[in-house]
Amino acid sequence: MSSVTVKPWPETLPYNAQCYEVPETRKPGQTSHYRNGIIREFPVSGADPTQPVTTIYDCFEVTHKAHPDYKCLGYRPVLSGNVEDPPTLEFAREYIWQTYAEVAQRRLNIGSAIQALFDEGVAGGGQLPTVGTWTINRPEWELIDMALNAYSKVGVALYSTLGKDAVEYIINHSEITIVFVAARNMETMLNLAPKCSNLRVIVSIDILNQSSEERVREELKKYDIRFLTLEELEASGKSKPLPPQLPSPDTIATICYSSGTTSNPKGVVLTHWNLTSSAIAFSQGFTFASQEPNLALISYLPLAHIVGRIVEYTAFLLGLKIGYYSGDPLKLIEDCQILKPSIFPAVPRILNRIAMRMQAVKAEASLKGLVFRLALGTKVARVQRDGYAHHWFWDLLLFNKLKAVLGGKVEYICSGAAPVVPDVLYMLRASFGCEVLEGWGLTETCGAGARSLPRDPTSAGTVGIVSNNAEVKLVDVPSLGYSTKDKPNPRGELCVRGPSVFQEYYKEPGLTAQVKDADGWFHTGDVGEVDNQMRIKVIDRVKNVMKLSQGEYVAVEKVENGYATCPVIAQLFVYGQSSQSYLVGLLVPEPPAFAKLATQVLGKQVTKENTDEMKAASTDDRVKKEVANLMDAATKESGLQGFEKVKKFEIILEPFSTDNGMMTPTFKLRRKEIESHYKDSLSALYHDN
Repeated sequence: MSSVTVKPWPETLPYNAQCYEVPETRKPGQTSHYRNGIIREFPVSGADPTQPVTTIYDCFEVTHKAHPDYKCLGYRPVLSGNVEDPPTLEFAREYIWQTYAEVAQRRLNIGSAIQALFDEGVAGGGQLPTVGTWTINRPEWELIDMALNAYSKVGVALYSTLGKDAVEYIINHSEITIVFVAARNMETMLNLAPKCSNLRVIVSIDILNQSSEERVREELKKYDIRFLTLEELEASGKSKPLPPQLPSPDTIATICYSSGTTSNPKGVVLTHWNLTSSAIAFSQGFTFASQEPNLALISYLPLAHIVGRIVEYTAFLLGLKIGYYSGDPLKLIEDCQILKPSIFPAVPRILNRIAMRMQAVKAEASLKGLVFRLALGTKVARVQRDGYAHHWFWDLLLFNKLKAVLGGKVEYICSGAAPVVPDVLYMLRASFGCEVLEGWGLTETCGAGARSLPRDPTSAGTVGIVSNNAEVKLVDVPSLGYSTKDKPNPRGELCVRGPSVFQEYYKEPGLTAQVKDADGWFHTGDVGEVDNQMRIKVIDRVKNVMKLSQGEYVAVEKVENGYATCPVIAQLFVYGQSSQSYLVGLLVPEPPAFAKLATQVLGKQVTKENTDEMKAASTDDRVKKEVANLMDAATKESGLQGFEKVKKFEIILEPFSTDNGMMTPTFKLRRKEIESHYKDSLSALYHDN
């Protein structure tokens, strides 16, 4: 199954030379420029010159024109409950679909109505024709995005876990005049409305109950803000259609606000070609064993962030259908079992949790544990030898049941945001019998940078080949001891240039100049190396490196990843001070594993549901000693050095989450917020003997 826009890769991939050095590009303190070694055309383009694909509108049209009856966007309908109170919702055990043709028509209906509001002068007036969307992943998110693309408007995604102050800032900073809002966010939007001076229209994506709608309309009248439902807006556009105002490659498509740890996120300005080149590059190399047309992608990684968006644009290029999760992370497995996706995008935190469950089975002393260890060991050895993830006997006996957890049809698990521990990656490849591909990129590079190759037996620990819409170079970081002359591999800050690199930080020329140089290179802040097979490996972070009192440099994210295989750790925050010689940490336990451990150590039942029992166990020195032993075992597996080990830790029961502001929507720790909130605990770990 392939797309007319995707150039096929050769049957035999050059694992030993995945990138090539561009001649005569080396400069003092820098490596040569590295480019994709498989498809050497730079910059990237589509496979068919008669069908140029240069905008997001074009991406959708690839499958819309070729297969208008293919399923496109799907969701599980609500059977009961209140959309204004998500925990009450019950969903059908099936997906309802709209075809590419139906989505195309709705795109024009919604887009016509939006364009009419701009034509009438109700909307607009800022530097850019911005439109906001504030909802979780759902078909309407993509419908609105497609409408904005068709009429050359600039989409600005809002996300609840950015915090209401950040949402207010984004609406005002980007001068949004129209915002589409889900019912679950409407109350917060009402509170923000008087603080958003440019706001003129609020569109409710959901149908509110009568009393709620009347209250919202009356409240918004006070601020001269028009209220519409999506249903009303779409009907208006259908009755008065307007021709699309198609974008050019250089048309700004979105301002994607980063989910950093600062109070005011940076607005990353991305054009249609930025996004499209990344989608084309990401689509390279996807071949499916299944001969079924119109395979499925599960959508749950936030569309307010770049990775989720690029994956969906890639789905359009590949002719996939996109099934949206039900909005509850606890129902994600159920969603997958109903949808049966072929591609499962993920972040390391999710993959680590899956791996920890398998580690628990592997550690059992029972016959089941023995069989699982034998089966897994056999398959991992095969994966490490030739990259092949199947074994007819063990799959039939054991692993097909495990694969069914994600629906039974997953052929690709695609991970980004942070490195996956090699042992975890091999375990997942073997257990699910599928490719587990790691990628590297940032919002500023449209998620593009590098991605591992399918069936590369030694790719674990690397992010693979440079994307074919980018070129990469390394630059010396003398303050951290990284040099492009290092042996055996050159090391330095990863810099990216190419069609995927962002235009600017919106209204922030000073910040833009700090990271994007005159030659167009974006300085990522990530430290990497290029190995002997010309693969990229991310080894450090310039800004998340601290120096211990004995002079050793420590990359705290690397340390946190080094404990990922510890079965009792759900989350770990590592902290250090330059005046101290060792690291400390805040450990959030994995409830079932921790309760089981505490029961064994204390000789009495500890249940994960009993907060008092869990709290008592978390402070018991005997329990902490056993946790420390498990942590030591994990460091031996990951190869952490002595100075990189966490010497003292506190066990806390409240997870770091987007709800409490200690994690970004892409599951990265907000380090400053955690450090501030737990400053007394962290100080005590150093000073309490």
